[in-house]
Amino acid sequence: VLPFKNIGTAGENDHIVEGIVDDLNIMLTNVDGLKVIGSASAKSYKDTDKTPAEIGQELNTGTLLQGSIQKAGNQLKINVKLVDANTGELIWGKPFEGNETERFGLQSQIVKSVGENLGGIAIDEAKMANLKKSGTTNPKAYDLLQRARMESMKYTRESSQRAVAMFEDAIQADPNYADAYVGLADAYTQKVGTSIDYPLESYPKAIAALKTALKINPNHAAALAKSSHFAMVFEWDIPEAKQLIAKANEINPLNPDVIIHDVEMLMRSGTYDLATEKIKKALKNDPKSSMLLMYLIGSYQAQGLIEMADDFAIQLLKFSPYAQYPIHLRSIALSKRKKFAEAETMLKEAIAADDNNPVSVMSLGVVYWKQNKKEEALELLTELLNEAHFSYIKSDIIIRFYAAMGDEENALKWIERAIELREPGVFYLTWGSLTDDLLQDERVTKLYEDAGIADLLPDKKTSSN
Repeated sequence: VLPFKNIGTAGENDHIVEGIVDDLNIMLTNVDGLKVIGSASAKSYKDTDKTPAEIGQELNTGTLLQGSIQKAGNQLKINVKLVDANTGELIWGKPFEGNETERFGLQSQIVKSVGENLGGIAIDEAKMANLKKSGTTNPKAYDLLQRARMESMKYTRESSQRAVAMFEDAIQADPNYADAYVGLADAYTQKVGTSIDYPLESYPKAIAALKTALKINPNHAAALAKSSHFAMVFEWDIPEAKQLIAKANEINPLNPDVIIHDVEMLMRSGTYDLATEKIKKALKNDPKSSMLLMYLIGSYQAQGLIEMADDFAIQLLKFSPYAQYPIHLRSIALSKRKKFAEAETMLKEAIAADDNNPVSVMSLGVVYWKQNKKEEALELLTELLNEAHFSYIKSDIIIRFYAAMGDEENALKWIERAIELREPGVFYLTWGSLTDDLLQDERVTKLYEDAGIADLLPDKKTSSN
């Protein structure tokens, strides 16, 4: 499903158009017999000059769904066409018109028509009805949700806060909007990820939002998958996490959130080979998915394959230039090659572009330390420690800094803090790199054992090999 053209004032309804196309993509993944290219990859062809044949070859698909959307007041006109990617010839085309409140019905008609014109593939009405339970007929709520999603995609401190407010406004407009509760859970999660809120502050709010979403629609695949994530990294309830992700897979194994959190479960158990295989398979359908690439990088890093991880970090940064984790990994890889000046430049740009984000500040400090600029490194460490007195700084950021410096005593204190705060970093530290040696310390083993999570440690995990 390629990006649809917005017929109207430039920029005015772009978020609505993108939302409708994203919905179509999710709906099509629920159609048995269809291979659907992921939305992240499809979006890269917005305003492209490439021919259908070129796009089809790059995406490895034989048919393209294209179109345009015109929004005039409360009225929608959606023009849709199926194009043969090999010949560029039109297979089928049709306009669909209706009121905004009838949006889901219009989308269902489109999906049904696509199936009929691709070999008579039947649509599972029960699956469509399930998706409808998660949506809204309230135009204002839908508008706010799409704006909030666009903010979330920026993944900065400021955008995270704006996204929370927008999702809350969407819920106020329609209290039965399951997708909005799932989006709100994401936004609260992002506030922890961008070092705004403590996990004990934001994660219970995210979990509560997901519970509300599942109360509205017990078969919401993304809500189940995200609930599995929290059961694993925050509540440390692995049986519950496995049960939730299993149910999500039963509903829609091709849902992007289901794939991501299924992979996360595999990585937690140390079966990195299976995790890597699953990610690579998913990347064939969505080669430009930032989240899939993020977890592939993590899987390679956990296996000590830093060069391979770095190759994909470079690829990811083409789509998300200031994403914290791949920038951090790139700085490690560049430092190993003694390319300190390149690492410094990249990190300083990231710090300036993303509100002095602590991950890049830490990464810059590590680069300084590795080239024996200890005064500069300690100055940055002091800045982070001072900030931690007044606002939330993820413990794993400080742990990695101390680990790189070889200061195991202080690193241990921050691991204790991470466990006490039930931070997801307790899990992500086991992906290795700067913390490889630290995780072999018997005192770390004792801390993890006392918390009941010793199976997270590398030597406690079981491999499928």
